[in-house]
Amino acid sequence: MPEERADERMYFILDLDGVVYREKQLVPGAADFFARARERGARWVFVTNNSTRTPESFAEKLTGLGIPTEPEQVLTSAIATARYLSGSLARKLGRPVRALVIGEAGLKQTLAAAGVQIFSADVAWAERHDLPSPEPGAPALDVVVVGLDTQFDFSKLRTACYWIRRGALFIGTNPDKTFPYAEGIGPGCGALLAAVEACSGQMPLLMGKPGRPLLEAALERLGLGRLSEVIAAGGRGRGGEEQGEIRSRVMVIGDRLDTDIAFARRHGLPACLVLTGVTTPAEIASPEKLPEEWRPDVVAADLGELAVRLFG
Repeated sequence: MPEERADERMYFILDLDGVVYREKQLVPGAADFFARARERGARWVFVTNNSTRTPESFAEKLTGLGIPTEPEQVLTSAIATARYLSGSLARKLGRPVRALVIGEAGLKQTLAAAGVQIFSADVAWAERHDLPSPEPGAPALDVVVVGLDTQFDFSKLRTACYWIRRGALFIGTNPDKTFPYAEGIGPGCGALLAAVEACSGQMPLLMGKPGRPLLEAALERLGLGRLSEVIAAGGRGRGGEEQGEIRSRVMVIGDRLDTDIAFARRHGLPACLVLTGVTTPAEIASPEKLPEEWRPDVVAADLGELAVRLFG
């Protein structure tokens, strides 16, 4: 099938865990979906709240599973966090940000590459009385960043609590309370954030989905920079009909109502829920009972069923 004309092309913003794969296995129909999408000339980018890997690592995993992917096609909540810390916050402070980071290698590598000065929980606790403050009266650490960490324990919780109570800004990479592991649903980053919030008395500033920064980055990666500018301006701008037509061909695909579907609905994009991850059929049996921004436009058993519905 020849490539679809550029003015008819479809664009997809896809989650990864529970949508394309679970641990080391592709979900049913995933390979067929991407094969058909490629035949139609569609473009896509992966946007995940999973901060444990770098884009390079995600791209390598996807390619190994039979979905050829470049690192530029992957955006993570770690990238959203790095952009905030190395951008607006660093400009506000007038220097690189000093951060206690609780998370896995992907988060730490992404933040370090952005110029963030990283302190481990062990160092931040052992040297808590000796770390010099960058400015008089300021805490020695500017922020506490918490992402999904499968080695999370009491010592990390205690250290995070200590620094937040001394004035460090509390940042969470994403609000996902659960995560689809191979053996079933387990704790996600949001569960760790809840523990830190309970003892520190502070709510986290959240990065990742359903926030706007990752959506703007995804649209720019898809070559839809003008649409991202319209969304950033709250939907205002010239060419309303053209932008509305483009919006109708950009679909967000995910497995979570509170992040993926809300991610799309907040910005007027079509949202597809697949039932291969966190959300169960029972949870959407009565969509009228769901918050409006959690209601998907399309529900599919998996990417294979969605491919049939979209491409015939």
